[in-house]
Order: sequence, then C-alpha cells, then structure tokens
Amino acid sequence: AAAVLQPGERVVVHTGVYREWVKPARGGAGPDAMISYEAAPGEQVVVLGSDPWTPDWQPSLYYTLGAKAATWQAEIPNTLFEGANPFALQNLSRQSDQETWLQFPSFELRRGQIFIDGTQLIQVSDFEQLGEAPAAFWVEDNGAVVHVRLADDGAPADHAFEITTREQLFAPKEPFLGYIRVKGFSLLRCGNGVPIPPPQRGLLSTTLGHHWIIEECEIGYANAIGIDIAAQTWFYTIDQAVAGYHIIRRNVFLRTGCTACLWLDNGIKNTRVTQNLFANTKNVGNFGAVFFELHETHNLIDNNIIIGAEGNGFYEHDAEKLVLLENLIANGTGSAVLLRPGDPARGRGRGFDQGYRVFGNVLTGFSRYIATPNRTVQSDYNLFGTRACGEHDEPFLDSAGLSQPGSPMELDAWRAIGYDAHSVSAPIEATFDEDTLTLSLKAEGLERLPVFDRFPETFAELAATADLLTCDFLGRPRIAGAFSVGPLLEIPLDGTPVSVDPRRMTGHEAWVNVPKRTHAPMRYIAKLPAPREFDEGFEDHIVGAAPRNAAVYGTQNGAVVAVTDETAAAGHHCLKMAGVARPEMRWEPEAAYRPYLRDCVAICSFDMRLEAGAVLRHDWRADRGPQRAGPSVVFDAQGNVLVGGQQLIKAPRSTWFHVEIECEVAEKPAGIFVLTVTLPGQERRRFEQLACETKRFNFFDGAWFLMQSGAPTKLYLDNIRIRGK
Repeated sequence: AAAVLQPGERVVVHTGVYREWVKPARGGAGPDAMISYEAAPGEQVVVLGSDPWTPDWQPSLYYTLGAKAATWQAEIPNTLFEGANPFALQNLSRQSDQETWLQFPSFELRRGQIFIDGTQLIQVSDFEQLGEAPAAFWVEDNGAVVHVRLADDGAPADHAFEITTREQLFAPKEPFLGYIRVKGFSLLRCGNGVPIPPPQRGLLSTTLGHHWIIEECEIGYANAIGIDIAAQTWFYTIDQAVAGYHIIRRNVFLRTGCTACLWLDNGIKNTRVTQNLFANTKNVGNFGAVFFELHETHNLIDNNIIIGAEGNGFYEHDAEKLVLLENLIANGTGSAVLLRPGDPARGRGRGFDQGYRVFGNVLTGFSRYIATPNRTVQSDYNLFGTRACGEHDEPFLDSAGLSQPGSPMELDAWRAIGYDAHSVSAPIEATFDEDTLTLSLKAEGLERLPVFDRFPETFAELAATADLLTCDFLGRPRIAGAFSVGPLLEIPLDGTPVSVDPRRMTGHEAWVNVPKRTHAPMRYIAKLPAPREFDEGFEDHIVGAAPRNAAVYGTQNGAVVAVTDETAAAGHHCLKMAGVARPEMRWEPEAAYRPYLRDCVAICSFDMRLEAGAVLRHDWRADRGPQRAGPSVVFDAQGNVLVGGQQLIKAPRSTWFHVEIECEVAEKPAGIFVLTVTLPGQERRRFEQLACETKRFNFFDGAWFLMQSGAPTKLYLDNIRIRGK
C-alpha cells in the first residue's frame, strides 16, 4: 500500500502483527488531499521491528562466572537484519571527542535489543556485569555472538526469543514528503542509534517532511529515539530546513531508549505537541523525554504528561520561542524543564535562547524544577510539587550564558528576579502504573489544582491562550474564562488512580480490558571509565599542536590552545591560550582534562602565567550525567584570585606562579575545597573551607581551563598535574 497510495487516499489496516519497515513512497498534495495510514477503529495493529530468534544455545565458552551464575551464548547471523547488524554498532558513532560523549549513560552499549517471552532483557557493557544482573545480555565485540543470563539462571532453550532486526518501522526513504497522517498503530521495538552525528533516525520518522499528523499511536521500546521530526541533520542551515507544521497528539510513548521519546530538531517550526503521554523514558541522561533543538520560531507543547524520565523531563538546546502550557512533568532524575543557553556558533552569532513561556504546568518529583538561559523567559501560574532528592541542591537555576555556571536558588530568590509571582508550591506526589496506564496524584492541604481567573499571554503571532486551550488531556472541555493548572481537569488529589490513555480509538475506559504487558525493570549498569592521572609538562609535545590529553573547544574563530616554546615554567614548552578581539565577552577558548576520579581526595596543580588583561576560570566539573560543579577559581583582569566572588589574593602579571587545589570527591562529600597559591619569592598561601559550586560533587571528570575572550589577550599553563589520593 505504501508504494501505490496517491494524494487523497488512505489505507485502513486490520488487526495483526506486521514485522516490517513501512516506507511511504509519496506524500499528499495539501490539507484536503493527505495520504493517511490508519488502524481500523477498535482494532489492534502492531508493527514490530523485531523477529523471532531460534539459535543453537550453548554454555558460554571463553567467558565464565563460575558458580556465581549460568550464562549462555549464541550466534547472530547478519542475514537476519534489514540493513546493518545493530548488535555490531555502538549506540554512539565514533566522535572526534569520543570520551566526552561516552560519559552519557548507555552510549557505549550496542543498538540491538533482545526480548525473552515478551520481556526486554537489560544490556550490560562487560561480561562480568552479568554476575550482578540476571535477565541481561552482553554482546561480544564483533556483534556476532551474544551471551545471556536468565532471571532464574535457567537454560534458554525453553523460552521464546526475539531480537530487533530493523532500524526504523515507519519512515520514508525519500526526504521532504508532506501531508501524511499516521493513526492508531502500535509501533514497537527497533535498533536505532544515538543521533550524534546526524542523521537522526527515529522508530517513526518524517524524514525531513512537513505537515504530518501523528496521532493515537503507541511508540515503545525504541533503542534511542521514538519519533524524530525536522531536518534530521546539521548540514542544512536553519534557513534551508523546510520541516515543520506538524501535529503530534494523543500518542502513548513507553520505555523509549537512550536519547528521547520525541526529538524535534533543526528548523522545526509551527508544530504542536499536545495530549501525549510520555512515560518511563530510559537513560536519557543529559537529554530529556521531549527534546527540542536548533530553531528560532514558535512551537507549542501543551496538555502533555511526562512522567518517569531517567534524565530531564523537557529539554531544550539552541531553540527558542517555545511555549509550555498546562503540562504535568513528574518524577525524573534531572530537571523538569531544562532550557539551555544558546551557542552563538549555532544561532546566527547570538545563540537561540530567547523568549520561552512556561505557564500552568505541574512540576513535581525532580530535584530541579526549571533552569533558564536568561531573563527573556516568562514563567508563572505553575504548581511546584514535592522535590526529589537528586542531582541538584536548589530547585531553580538562573543562567547568564553558555559558559557561565548559573545561579542556583530557592523559590523566594527566584521570585525576586521576576519569575513565578503567582505560582503555587504544595506537597504533591505523582504515581504512574504502566500496566494500566493510570496516574495518581496525592497532595496534602490542597483540595484541587490551582485555577486562575486570567490567561497568561504568549506571543502576538500565536492565537490567544484561551483559544488554544479549549480541551484538557482527555479532550474534555475546559472551563470558560478559567486558566487551570495541569493537563487534567478535576483530577482527585487523594491518590485515586485515573486513566491517562489519551487514545480515542481504543478509548481510555477500555484500557483496563487489555492484557497486562510484561516489561523489564528500569535499571542500567554503567561501565564507569577507569580513573586517570595526568602529569603534563608538554616537553614531548610538538610546538603548535593541541595538548595531547585534553579536549579543546572554542578555537574555530582564531583563538588558540596550543603548545608553545615562547616561555615555560620549567623546561622549554608550555600550553598557550590566546583570545581574539570580539564584540562581546565569551568564555573561550577552553581546554578540559578527563581524570574520572571518585572516592578519593583529588588534587590538581599547575603553574600559570597571566599576561595583561587575561582572565582565566578553572572549574572542576562532574559532566557525566546531570552537570555539577566542584571547586571554581577565577583569576581576573586586575590580578585578583576569586572564589565565589570573594578576593583571596593578588596574582602577578607576566610572571609564573603555582596553584594547587585539593577537594574530596565522594558519595557524600563535604562540599568544600582547599586552594594553595605560591607567588614568586613568597611563602605559599593556603585558603581552606572554600565552598564548591554544588555540594554533591561526587565524580570528577572535567578539569576545565576557560579563558575569557573579548580582546587579544594570552596566558600560559605548565606542569598540569591531576591525581587522587
């Protein structure tokens, strides 16, 4: 049908399990001549990216856990796959800065998935981890042999296995197709990868298309991305990208993998995401269940439920003019709403990070509610519920730029700078049952969710808020003249379960009659990188080359991070950092070492020479997972050495001096550090009890040297030593 459908035609699919990749050959001709792919009303149409797998099992040959656990191995022939073997492909393709990206949870794993009797097995990164993880599998390096351990340490011969054999399930091969509707399908299981570098390939993809309607579908068990929308690649400029004008409504996203349920990227415009359920998103790390990137036009996200994200709930990266209205975002490990500062290199020289609107949302079960990039954001009429213990000490973050650490704060300070004047804070907890698709809210001292008698305004280019928000999550008419917080009208706050299946074709009332699905517990056994120590004197480096063991950023506009023989604290070579003249000040260039230290007292020492006007900030960071910062020291243009804005000592210009920082890196650290500065001809000065940027600094994997650039200044570093004791 996909090969022959013409504009204005539709195909209606009846009950069945279809194991295929649907590739529409053409799009529609306009709103009144769409091509539509629809499940028959009330019928269950399942499209799978997996196939039965009946290998010859034998006990693991060259690997053994002894008496600890029983493991079995089998071969996976390449003939099973439509395209490449996903078990031979890492989630993350090879990068020039590979170590930076492999900090993300699960990025080093393989793209293939295995299901036993309908239940997903957990993938581990080392064979030895099977000893800690029953109901799991490990893939040998060549991707041709898999080792499994069953939950009861039994033999696999009596079980039914399936493996993912397709990268995508519904996606045109030809780009730019428009006016396509996809309705009512269950699209489950695929072996796609992390979309860095591009192209992005979701389980369902518009393939750079425009004017799609995706509705009433179930999207589940995608290895990386559930649905991708927009230009798919960075090689289109934001002006060339034609993607946009989509409606994503009344879908259920369950257990999508390691990047996002819904990924909307380069050039996405005039798209509405409404009345969707995003639940139990796995291992999204620094991303989010819903991900927006690289656009400068309006998009609307309203009346959705995002719950149970292993990472952030809603994540924005170099995108602006996003409107978030009346969503429930609950129970995640990062931020409920993370709005990042824009990168000028990606956004017309200024960065796309202006004009977000965050109104009427219920945010609960995160350690941070909202992080903003600048003061162009408007946030109000929200409900902040019970905070979870997690990565962040304060519930709000006010940022001032891409390279600035931002200012974490409590609600009173947040309101003092102009945010959430009318918002409400109350102890409210959300619970979600995946088997029945029900949501429970429980609040103390709150009879109902807040209702306001005025509607916040968004943008002049959009319809009035009252005209946009006519129905709630389940399609029930909203109260005229009232702005209600959250996606569900009159939801009880006593813990009573409420169905949150938004699909009208199945009907949320009928969901209780559907047999319960089986699924694996959400867990991930990470392979942490081995600790590394550095002793950089640069004597064996080539003059003019980048430092061998550091990642370098911000040199694309003429700034310099390179080994030089112009001067040295000892020997003949050192590292030179030089800025360039630019209209605005910016923290670049940058150099970062990756020590991966934990459960120790970490020490970083270096010699430094600052020339006139040079400014350096030295940060310790935990970049793996949600970012946290430890010690941070600024050497400013006047020669002041600053910690937390407090001057400690004056540093000379055009003269070498020595710096040493010592800090505990542990599961429950003290959150303080020691700074020692030794100036020429003077006794060393030791400063103790200095506060880290965040208290929970429990993993040291980023020793950053950031130079503030706005004028052609320079500085030198030598004898950089990082170690743990």
